[in-house]
Amino acid sequence: MATYDVVLSSDETLDQGWCNADEPEKYVGSLREWLAAATEPGWLAGTGEHSSQEEEIPW
Repeated sequence: MATYDVVLSSDETLDQGWCNADEPEKYVGSLREWLAAATEPGWLAGTGEHSSQEEEIPW
């Protein structure tokens, strides 16, 4: 199991827009939007041990 440092987020990092790696012109959301859309605890797309699975962003 990997150990990660805790990082305090700021408004700037929460609102940073992210693009699709394969389609840089396609906006996929911000961390704040992803967290607001979450309905239960779980991995964000592209993170954690399940990052090899494609997950649909819920909007």
